[in-house]
Amino acid sequence: MDSGHNSGFSQLFGQPSALVVPRDSDSNDSQKKLKIGVVLSGGQAPGGYNVISGIFDYLQERAKGSVLYGFRGGPAGIMKGKYVEITPEYIYPYRNQGGFDMICSGRDKIETPEQFQQVADTAAKLDLDGLLVIGGDDSNTNACLLAENFRGKNLKTQVIGCPKTIDGDLKCKEVPISFGFDTACKVTATKRNFLSLEPLNFFVDLATSIQKGSLDWERYLRCIRHAFCTTPSPDWWKRVLLVVPCHRSQTQAPTPGVVFSSEMICEGTIERFVELLKLTYSSKTFTNLIFYKYVEEV
Repeated sequence: MDSGHNSGFSQLFGQPSALVVPRDSDSNDSQKKLKIGVVLSGGQAPGGYNVISGIFDYLQERAKGSVLYGFRGGPAGIMKGKYVEITPEYIYPYRNQGGFDMICSGRDKIETPEQFQQVADTAAKLDLDGLLVIGGDDSNTNACLLAENFRGKNLKTQVIGCPKTIDGDLKCKEVPISFGFDTACKVTATKRNFLSLEPLNFFVDLATSIQKGSLDWERYLRCIRHAFCTTPSPDWWKRVLLVVPCHRSQTQAPTPGVVFSSEMICEGTIERFVELLKLTYSSKTFTNLIFYKYVEEV
């Protein structure tokens, strides 16, 4: 990566990657009592409470005597010092539940020097060892900026970003998919099982009426891409039936599932095919391959 890409993160750029691996025994349990803060940032996504529950359970089991603080109302809660201590009684009703109302979320951004200082003051007041930001691409960018700021001030608080989004647009080599996206796809498909109550042609018309390039079009394509990339179980395919009108008998009984237009299927398939080619060939070979095929057809 050239220097232009790391100019804004001189403190963080080039740090080694850390991998979480299982260990053989519990002999290395931390004897240090930790103080961790957690904040929900941005829109809601399934699994937010599971992340908080996982952190809480780890601290209770592996670092006894530790404290977990939840900042209320998103990033604004950190700046304003609004927080609650997470206890077993407090977290119990929210385990494995949806929603973000346990500590609530927010879309505020930490941008100005005054705001960065407010967050630093809160971290110092609570003597935080770590701050976990659960959010999407914008929220994790903000987390990076906050970590850079803390590192520059030699603060001990380590800032960690947790990828949360239902859009499926936050992924990399280390993060194949964000939590929330898989559940969102499955729930969307399940909610559309009313197909069995209506004539098939109604839903075919509905799918084909979606304007290409629109938000709804992109949502349908994301479901298809997700299916192609993750190869779900047979049960998933049964609930998310890819119905191509030209390949389905008009006399066939309605089946619960989702109707995708044939154009959606084609676009999703071609995108996956191109993605696999890029993984197989180098970028130069891939470009030459596509160009040669184009000249051959012309």
